[in-house]
Amino acid sequence: MKSYITTLVVSAIITLLPYYSNGQVKVAADPDLATPADPSAVLDVFSNTKGMLPPRMTTAERDAVTAPADGLTIYNTDENCINVYHNTAWQSYCKLRYNVVCGCVEYLNDYGLPTEAWIGIANPTDSDWYEVGTTTAPDLITDDIYTEGKATIGGQTNNLGRLNVYGENSLANAATYMELTGASGSAPQRTLSLYQNVTYSSDKAGIYNLLEGTSTGNVIGLDQIINHSGAQLKHGIANEFTALSNGISYGMTNVFSSGSTSTKYGVRNDFPTTANGTNYGFYNYFNTTSTSLKYGMFNSFTATTGGTKTGVRNYFPSGTTTGTIYGVNNAIFNDGTSPKYGVYNTLSGIGAGTAYGTYNNILMNSTNTSNAYGVYSNVSNNGSGIGYAGYFRTTGNGNYGVYGYNLSNGGRAGAFVGNVEIGRGWLVVGDDNVFSNTDEYDTGTRYGVWEGSFLLNPYINFDYNGYRYFNLGQIDLPADIPANVVATKIIWEMDGYHQDANEDHGFWIALENPGYQGAAGWYGWFGNAGNGAKDLNWHYVSPALNDPISNTQNIEMRVEDDCCFGDNIQVFNIHLKIYYRYTALLEDGGIAASGLIYANSNNLVGDLAEHFEVNNEHPIEYGLIVGLKPGGDNEYEICSTPYSNHMVGVISEKPSVVLNAPSVGPPVALQGRVKVKLVNSDVLIKSGDHLTTSDTPGHAQKATRMGKVIGYAVTNQKAGTDFVDILVQPGLHLPQEKEEEEKGESKPKGRIMSHGE
Repeated sequence: MKSYITTLVVSAIITLLPYYSNGQVKVAADPDLATPADPSAVLDVFSNTKGMLPPRMTTAERDAVTAPADGLTIYNTDENCINVYHNTAWQSYCKLRYNVVCGCVEYLNDYGLPTEAWIGIANPTDSDWYEVGTTTAPDLITDDIYTEGKATIGGQTNNLGRLNVYGENSLANAATYMELTGASGSAPQRTLSLYQNVTYSSDKAGIYNLLEGTSTGNVIGLDQIINHSGAQLKHGIANEFTALSNGISYGMTNVFSSGSTSTKYGVRNDFPTTANGTNYGFYNYFNTTSTSLKYGMFNSFTATTGGTKTGVRNYFPSGTTTGTIYGVNNAIFNDGTSPKYGVYNTLSGIGAGTAYGTYNNILMNSTNTSNAYGVYSNVSNNGSGIGYAGYFRTTGNGNYGVYGYNLSNGGRAGAFVGNVEIGRGWLVVGDDNVFSNTDEYDTGTRYGVWEGSFLLNPYINFDYNGYRYFNLGQIDLPADIPANVVATKIIWEMDGYHQDANEDHGFWIALENPGYQGAAGWYGWFGNAGNGAKDLNWHYVSPALNDPISNTQNIEMRVEDDCCFGDNIQVFNIHLKIYYRYTALLEDGGIAASGLIYANSNNLVGDLAEHFEVNNEHPIEYGLIVGLKPGGDNEYEICSTPYSNHMVGVISEKPSVVLNAPSVGPPVALQGRVKVKLVNSDVLIKSGDHLTTSDTPGHAQKATRMGKVIGYAVTNQKAGTDFVDILVQPGLHLPQEKEEEEKGESKPKGRIMSHGE
């Protein structure tokens, strides 16, 4: 059987090889079409209707071939490509192949084909790259490339494409130059769009710039020049965060770790245009409801070099634009309960240099008639929270929440239109030495006197030739007095007895430590008296002093008796006064004014008032006369008897100056002009008439006899009214007739005697 098959195969080959020529073989499907084999070929296969089929196998089957020879050829059914064994490895001779997975043509690695191979990707008009359906060859390798669809250039490690560009564009001095042209509307809107679908937790960068080198020129991470004269919005950089991630989002982050002294810009925008459209140097829009931090701009300067660092700098050169110019414009539309900051500055770790949260330097020329605002805040708040156009808070001594400086004639360091409230704290007006930290600027000088009586029991009795020293104890100053107390004067009185005063003797007081026996610091006198026993009633007033004292200060007494034994001097008691002064901060609500205080008011009359606690037995209303309630403890009432002996003042409608808290009671005018309510009378009050109390509670009447009055009228009462303006001057009124009787004269008017007369 085997012999038969062999014979059959050999016969077929002989049949298919009808022609031999010098060891050459030609194979043809139709013997009738046989022609001699090509002289250059060992085997010449000829057919007009069929092809030659090499062995077909998978990659695994190919790799199982034992000891393949160089040039061994198969068709790889996995790659759909011819494989040839060469240099101990199978090589795939497919520059182009169709991939059924992606439905696209892949361009494989270069295995022997020309490096500059042309690939058909599209069929644009007049393309010199490669034209589908034609064999037109490209003219030059530098011809333009047109493509529609996807293109990967470079390696495919980790599915990342890489593009290395070397060269220079003659127009923009750029290695890569992109230009977007075409009519508006239908043309593309973006020159370059980058898209990342990132699902990993690692860092992501849409655009990453690494600028290295030692060039001394300016280094700009992103330089944009927008030369567009249209009225549309222009965005140098527009960032939109729509993801709900809780991670921190930065519109742009710039980190300058270089120690060079050259200029560095995190973002620099130049607008060389006079167009009227809105221009934004930096515009951030956050469309997210996440609770993470959002920074429109975040600047972190870690360099320690001495160059100037500017987080945000806006420079608007001189121009003729009529549009509004904003250095920083923040529009916050958020109904949430979280804090909103137009500008938020945290300056920590500041050294000796000046630190500015916001610094505005506005230089206007003489032709500018518009207002200039360093900071302009407009708060429209309809909610329950408090709206602050400006909120300033400082801690530590010597710090200022707001500092205004303007010494120009007619200028203002600050101006307020509307209500102004000062809470805890004090107000200093008229002090030029704001930064001097002197006592006069933020403190007030206080005065006091300390008194001490020392009843010596047993009394001092000695007959000693020389000085005797005694410690009387310590000064007991009030607890709220600070430590900077200075004694300004000492007055002492001493009672005693001397058996024989015909000798030298003296008495002194010193403010010194225990045991002090020096020669200086004593305040007293030394002298000689006549012969015989004497009562000692010595009195001494020191000159002006400037001696620091404190609560731990001891009072020392020194007594001298010149002579002799058996001739005693005795000290019974001592009364001591120490006058002192000290400086202390103004109390909350205090005002220290170096100049005059004007209570300018639109009222026709003005008065000085104090709030009094007035009983409510009668209705409280302005114009009523108030008096002291006899027998009470600082109690006041509406006067209800004529010629009251305890008139205090008149309840004021609109006092100019009020001296105490309104919680005490109504303001009672003590001095100045005020309206007073009058009793019903057919006789109208005239200017100059003296007014006193009546039996109508709180109402005034004309004084017609000697007695106490509240003051006198300064205006005439108008018919149909029950008020008149008076000058408050409580005192004793002497009718003119009584005064003239005493003097033997007759005059038409009277006068008021003050309490001191």
